[in-house]
Amino acid sequence: MEPVIIDEYLYERGRGPELRSCRLTVNELYPSLVDYPTSDARMLELYPITPAELDAVKRYIAANAEELAKTNAEIDARIARKVAEQDTPEFRAQMEAGRERVQLMKVWLGERKSDPTLFEEIPGEPTDARRERYFAAFNRWRAARALVSEVG
Repeated sequence: MEPVIIDEYLYERGRGPELRSCRLTVNELYPSLVDYPTSDARMLELYPITPAELDAVKRYIAANAEELAKTNAEIDARIARKVAEQDTPEFRAQMEAGRERVQLMKVWLGERKSDPTLFEEIPGEPTDARRERYFAAFNRWRAARALVSEVG
């Protein structure tokens, strides 16, 4: 699709009106400007935009309020449907297992401080190799811990 120039700051390339400088769409900025109003200063902190671009987005929203409200309601409904589809017992169990792994990781990190042999650093080791070794060491520690608690 050929870009359709809306104004000096906005154009349409098929994803909805977007800023020409950074590809942020009006729909991405809409909630911060309409649903949960955010100050201009905060918007400029959060997004890589200029005050002139922010003003252009605000003007566009004001001129197309009804259409944008409908589009954003559709986006919110689509997100809610996707969240509901994922809210299964299996997904909740997977999330809980992840939380438990994070808690165990915190315990392991604490133990590592007092026992550096749990994971020995190798100077100059490539990051990927270190990461692989790190998680292997954690998983061995976790498996040993699980055995002790089963026996125990």
